[in-house]
Amino acid sequence: MSPLDDPRALDVLEALPDGVLVVRDGRTAYANPALHALLTPAERTPGAPVPSWLAPARAAAGWVDVPGERPAWVTSTAVANGDQLVVVRLAPAETQELVRLAHHDPLTGLLNRRAFTARLEDALRRRRAEGRPFALVLFDLDRFKAVNDRHGHPTGDRVLAETARRLGKVARGVDATGRVGGEEFAWLLPDAGPQEGLRAAHRLAEALRCSPFGPGLRLTASFGLHTPGPADDAAATLARADAALYWSKAAGRDTVLAWSPEVSARVAHATAGEASAATLAALADAADPGPDRGHGRRVADLCVAIADVLDWSPHRQAQLHRAALLHDLGKAALDAELLSRPAALRPHEVRHLRQHPAIGAWLARAVLTPEQASWVRHHHERWDGRGYPGGLAGAAIPDGAHVLALADAWDTMRSDRPYRRALSGERAMAEVEREAGGQFLPGAGELLRAARAWWAEAPAAVAAA
Repeated sequence: MSPLDDPRALDVLEALPDGVLVVRDGRTAYANPALHALLTPAERTPGAPVPSWLAPARAAAGWVDVPGERPAWVTSTAVANGDQLVVVRLAPAETQELVRLAHHDPLTGLLNRRAFTARLEDALRRRRAEGRPFALVLFDLDRFKAVNDRHGHPTGDRVLAETARRLGKVARGVDATGRVGGEEFAWLLPDAGPQEGLRAAHRLAEALRCSPFGPGLRLTASFGLHTPGPADDAAATLARADAALYWSKAAGRDTVLAWSPEVSARVAHATAGEASAATLAALADAADPGPDRGHGRRVADLCVAIADVLDWSPHRQAQLHRAALLHDLGKAALDAELLSRPAALRPHEVRHLRQHPAIGAWLARAVLTPEQASWVRHHHERWDGRGYPGGLAGAAIPDGAHVLALADAWDTMRSDRPYRRALSGERAMAEVEREAGGQFLPGAGELLRAARAWWAEAPAAVAAA
């Protein structure tokens, strides 16, 4: 018989000093008065989901961290009708510090690797049993070794502690946060899908980037995100988030990337030793949200026309043509849904897509020279310095990036996109002329008119290039 069906048993549970929770069908069926003090009104309501901090105890006995309280030893026992009886006993004050040290990193106060992995395994059990999603974020401070080398280990320790503090301000109360390596941290977000995880990672990236950790000491972090499926285990989940973190580091740091089977396959294809320029161009074309997948080819051809007007040598024109074919390759490592969404993007989604030039330069490095890769990396910089990713301005922007920016913008305006219809040639040219000296180099309108006239007169020259 379940204790809920026996009035005498309920009387005993009501009088116990330990907290007691009865779980039925994965939800709260009863919480005694002692447990009420540890739960919010919503959590103690019959039919509510089991609080996330209590979920580990439903699989086995162990220590848990009670929000706002000291650690508790929790046991779970199966009773009649499939119910579970969960008993919560707060740790005595004299053992509290021992429990904390066993589960937490002493420097940051976050969960240590062993305790965090246990939380991850609990989340995976809930994923399988209840279909409850979650997101795992791994992040690593960029160039942290230089902090220790230049400023000393005491400063490095303060940076790690401050990183934990900023993570704590961004994380929710139900989240689990841990330090799982020297400068590597982990963040588990229950009931979060890919977009929630992406938004959280970008919010934390901004919190780390926006203010210095000390006088003249600014740091960024690289992030890897994974939202596992029901069949994933802890090792696979960690490995996939770690793979996305590696991509972020390789692409230039201060980047957020998410693992998915599709993105993993594309990155593997692009970084394979035998990848050719044609292979990479095909990947870039596949990432194009336009209806005909021809954006890269049109931009490359127009780049050659502009470069000829600028009196570039045939060799440099050919180099620019190859770089332009690959200018959007970085989009292959991003979420295809974001690229093709007709609705307006949220700010964190815009920030996510703006990573693509740096990612593209990384993915294309095997088939481009350093100068060509710089054209790809900086083709969204603006003459007035308000572009990305580097905020370069004027003549500091590589000359090929100026040309590529103009050709890319022209073709984008003149093509149907998921979020708007193509502009007329007259309106697009008016926009180029309005932005000359702002988004584009001075004289961009005149240069583009001359290049289009060249294209009309000498299409064979473009094809030959």
